[in-house]
Amino acid sequence: MTMFTFFDHTADLGIRAESDTPAALFAECVRGLFAAVVENPESIRETESESIGIVGEDDEEILFNLLRTLLYRFETEGKLVARCEIVLVCAGLTVVAFGEDFDPARHVPSHEVKAVTLHGFEIRSTMHEGDRRYSAEFIVDI
Repeated sequence: MTMFTFFDHTADLGIRAESDTPAALFAECVRGLFAAVVENPESIRETESESIGIVGEDDEEILFNLLRTLLYRFETEGKLVARCEIVLVCAGLTVVAFGEDFDPARHVPSHEVKAVTLHGFEIRSTMHEGDRRYSAEFIVDI
């Protein structure tokens, strides 16, 4: 089961995600980020796609760089992400982001997400009823 939830954080917004694979966890974190950006993320159409390479020294840095890159694309180009496919590689990942440009006629802004912060940024791996589960928690500055 893959899912994300929001949690309150002093003057900011926290996002918690969990999944059964690291790649699915990263994709769920992206879903959570864009659900913080627009109230109606289900309205984001998959009209275009872009492949982006992300690098980092460990999973936390790779996820942080992924979220930061996609947020930057939204801030500078208006690119919303509906869904993404993640392929983890040594020292990074390749993401294919499916989405469209922000359309104020269809997309309702939720929060002005200014940044993904390193404060409280964490990825965990645990065993649950014999199955490995992955979870992440991060805070966005709003």
